[in-house]
This record gives sequence, C-alpha cells and structure tokens, in this order.
Amino acid sequence: MISFSHFFLICLCLFLGQGLGFQAILARESPNTKLRLCTGSQGNQYYQIGEKLKKRLSSEIDVELIVTKGSWENLGRIDANPPQCDAMIAQDDAYALYQFEHPNSVMNIIKLDPLCKEYLHVLCNQNTVAHQISKLDYHKTIFYTMSYGSGSYITWALIKKLNPHKYNHFKEINTTSDQVLDQLKNAYQSACVLIVNDLAKGLLESANDHFQLGLKLLHLDDATLKTPVGRDLKVQLYQTDLIHENIYPKLQAEHIETYTITASFFVSADWQISHAKAFERLVDEVQQFNQSSKK
Repeated sequence: MISFSHFFLICLCLFLGQGLGFQAILARESPNTKLRLCTGSQGNQYYQIGEKLKKRLSSEIDVELIVTKGSWENLGRIDANPPQCDAMIAQDDAYALYQFEHPNSVMNIIKLDPLCKEYLHVLCNQNTVAHQISKLDYHKTIFYTMSYGSGSYITWALIKKLNPHKYNHFKEINTTSDQVLDQLKNAYQSACVLIVNDLAKGLLESANDHFQLGLKLLHLDDATLKTPVGRDLKVQLYQTDLIHENIYPKLQAEHIETYTITASFFVSADWQISHAKAFERLVDEVQQFNQSSKK
C-alpha cells in the first residue's frame, strides 16, 4: 500500500509536470521575439501589408506596427541612434535617395523581397499641349510637388538628380494630396504633378472619377530613369511598364508608357544578428507574401 506521503509526492509531481507542460504551451503561443515595424499612415498600403505580416508571424514574432508618414520617415527612424524601429517597408528609390543625401550614414540594413509595385503617373491639366514628359516646356509649365517625405516627393527628387538639366528648371509649387487636383484644374497654364501609386487607387482614382476636372496622363518617356543608382551604381530602380488604356478611361485614350518602382521589406542587421532564428522565419514569410501577391 502506498503511504500518504508517497501519494502526496506523486500528485505533486503530476501537478508540477502538468504545470510545466502548460507553461511550455504558453511559451509556444506567446512569442517573446519583438519586431518594431515602421509602415505608413494607418490604413494605407504599407500599413495593410504590415497587418497581414503581423498576423502571419504572430505565433513566433511579436510585430509592433509603428504608424509613420511613409518611406522617408521610416528610413530616418531606422537610422536613428538608438533606432526607433527594427524593420521597415519603403520604396526602393527612397533608400537610394537617402544614400545620396546622407553620405556619412552608417545605417546597416538588409533588403528582403519586394512587397508591392507602384506606378509613376505624370498627371497634367488640359492646358498642357504635350503628350510626353520629354516634350514639356519648362518655361510654360508649373510642376506641383507632393508633401515632403511622401513617396511621390521622393521619386520626383531622385528623378531630378538623374536628369537635372531637364527637370531642375520647372517652376515648382509645394502641395498636398487634398489640394493638388483642384490646383491642376484651376491653373491658368500648363501644370503637372508626379504621383506614385498603385493602379486605380487614391488620387488617380479620384481624378478619373471626376473627369470634369479636365486632366490627362502623359507618357513618361525618359530613358535616364534606367540609370543605375546607389553607392555601388549597380541597381536600376525604375522598370519600364504600361498603364493600359482601360485603367483610367477618362484620363487616357491609349496605353501610357511609364515606369514602376517596388516597395521592399528592410531589416536592421543588428536585429538579424540578435534574432537569427526569427530572421529565417521572417525571410520565409516575406518570400511567401511576395509570391502570393503576384498571383
């Protein structure tokens, strides 16, 4: 017969064993590897991508989504001392421009797969006679520039560096997404703006829906955008593409030649070194996300 003391010890061991097993389950279900991900404004494309990745990684990595104004702020935060985020989503040309403007930066980040593709739209008013950006007369054309740090601002700034003889002579007026369509409509002379966006979204969707504004898309026929950039001068950021005529029926009468830029996932090298196993999982998930987005 088992004595009471032996019976008590057996029960205690069983209880402790179950408790440890329960703690192990909790440990598996409660990731302690934290990743601060700088995205964009709440609800925009980068933030939505962040939400999807956060959900897919939730069993292993605790992803904190940080709301920002976009690529430029994301770069500044990851380059801060100490860093304010461990990873970010940013346009590839934003990183190139950041290298131009911060040549002494020692930021060490790892680029993973691209997450989405965005199109360069040159939107002009009906006072613009030209049908291609190469034919614009800078003496007679106003060029509106979007808010500092936005994706459109970044791309326009880099394009000017690639072809300063063409684009540095335009009269520029700073604007915002809330104002630019009305400003184009009311301009007394030729006026244009560069908008970087997914197809048929945001401002371009609004411009097409309100065709009475009298706006049109121009061909972006500038070969200098194929120039390799970056510190190693090996990367061609912008890829040629077409905006098919059925995308914006009220802004175009034919296919529009343009370029695209990708937005990618970047990770701090310090975070990668400190969380090697979690980094492998992150790489796999970003690759899977990239593949699923192409379908």
